[in-house]
Parts: sequence; structure tokens; C-alpha cells
Amino acid sequence: MGVDFLKAKCAPFAKSWDSARVEAAQNRVADSHAGLSAVARTFGLSKLRQGDNVLVRSDGEALCILADLSRVAVFVDPSPKLVNAIREVGGYARGTVQAAYPSLDLIRVDIQ
Repeated sequence: MGVDFLKAKCAPFAKSWDSARVEAAQNRVADSHAGLSAVARTFGLSKLRQGDNVLVRSDGEALCILADLSRVAVFVDPSPKLVNAIREVGGYARGTVQAAYPSLDLIRVDIQ
């Protein structure tokens, strides 16, 4: 009776501790800077493949790719234009893996 009663009488509870991160990632970098793409070096254990959606985060002067809130790749010499574009939209952006080179631990990501 306890759980059934609570489900019937209480509003559902949704965790949202990272809602600001998700909301920031909703902003689109490509709206103001079309065609941004860069190469990132994975840490070898990452299984990113072509077509995977990723979260790109501004980390000081560098850009990194997050998966489950862990860094899985770092961009190789990102252009200042790309770094500034991601900072302008809150430090987070969505990206799509356009090409993966597992033998080289490299991926090419288009920023959205």
C-alpha cells in the first residue's frame, strides 16, 4: 500500500541537477557560424563512431568531448573562431562525428 499510495498522491520527481548543461547544449553554434568542424584526439578507449552525437565543452582555451560527463576526446588545435563560438552559446554545443579513424585515435566532428 505504501508505494501505491505515494504514486497516486505525489507528483513525480525528476532529477534535474544538470539541466543547465543540457539547456546550454540546446543552443546552436552553427546558426551564427556555419560549417564549423574540427579534429579531436580520443583517449584510445573511446568507441565513438561515425554518426554518433556528442557534447562539446569549452575548457579554458581547449575544447573537449564529453560522454556521460567524462572527457573522451580533446580537440587538436581548435581555431579561436570555434572556441569563441562555443563560449558565446554558454560553453557547450552539440556535435556529430563525421569520420572516425580508430587506428589513429582521431575523429572529425561537425559542430551544430
